[in-house]
Amino acid sequence: MAGSVWVIDAKLYKGRPEKRREGGLLRPREEKLYVGGRDCSKLIAGLEKQLVTVAHVIEESRLAIPVRGALCFIDADWPVLGGDLEFGGLHVRSPRSLLRLLLADEVRRTLDAGAHARYRAPMSSTQETSVEELADARHSAEHVEPHQDEASAGPKARTASEVDTYVGMPVRIMGSALRWYEAFFGRPADEIIEDEALWQLSTHTWLFVTADTARAGGGLVTLGVGNLDEYLARWAAGSLSHEPVETYENGVRHVTILDPDGNSLSLAEAPPAES
Repeated sequence: MAGSVWVIDAKLYKGRPEKRREGGLLRPREEKLYVGGRDCSKLIAGLEKQLVTVAHVIEESRLAIPVRGALCFIDADWPVLGGDLEFGGLHVRSPRSLLRLLLADEVRRTLDAGAHARYRAPMSSTQETSVEELADARHSAEHVEPHQDEASAGPKARTASEVDTYVGMPVRIMGSALRWYEAFFGRPADEIIEDEALWQLSTHTWLFVTADTARAGGGLVTLGVGNLDEYLARWAAGSLSHEPVETYENGVRHVTILDPDGNSLSLAEAPPAES
């Protein structure tokens, strides 16, 4: 399983990097990057353009690899503890902190690859705990949704009446789309197969993201969830905007969110069962 492609823009700026929130009553609030008291927000915009360029190259190669970005201020006045900044998924780090971030991403890639390998070739029960087993534990702890306790990576044997469901979300640029869907689900894709990234929703249900310029924005799906508030909190943390939450007469709570290409994803939470 492929890891991330990192676009790193190193700078020799002096002073302390900080995030400032400006705006208010008369104009929208926005986050700006300041270094040594100077407005350096243009560096964030420049990094975003670099990510789009790299994502286009990867897309033309028909690869589904996440593209991530970071500004690294080498000579800045970083505090002894903390100081890491983030702007819409783009990181602002010191050299040491950036190294930790890259190593963490590599460890995650290794664990995911280990889980993928275990699905393809299960280990003998006599083998000791390994990277693959740690990956399985991580998957169980982070990926299980309500009614998904029997789910595991990859399709399982089923009866003639059972059907696997794959819901497709066509997008223009895979790199930026993957970052959005990672924030939507709160985790990386469970599988990346050629140019498609897949998230497992239940035992036989998957949502996949694929580069398809002609169909981009035409996706439409409604997902039934057990805890809508968890998704809303996750989206707020990832700065994903959504339509207002509605509560229908039958007690169902419903919300719709659009991905950057305009694909529509609706979530519905049934009311608690009467005792």
